[in-house]
Amino acid sequence: MVLTITLPEHVQSYIDQQIADGRFETETAVIIDVFEQVITDYRWEEDEDLLEVIAAVDRGEVVPWTDDLLDRLSEQARENSRRGHKVSDDIKY
Repeated sequence: MVLTITLPEHVQSYIDQQIADGRFETETAVIIDVFEQVITDYRWEEDEDLLEVIAAVDRGEVVPWTDDLLDRLSEQARENSRRGHKVSDDIKY
């Protein structure tokens, strides 16, 4: 199977570094290794943050997604940007 994807720059840099360090010979090998780690290592049943979110939803503690909410979140993001707050990579992508 052939799959073409565009990776964020920081992910491509990670892949390039893994190859440069000699851990892997190809980009495909790096990507397969990462997926296998995720598949075997991540157990959502043990993710306390995720379990808390699920419990909050079960209790009905949710905020409806509205245009107003999107506007408020967008304004907060713009304000954080104006103040020079760094946005972590897991939020950007």
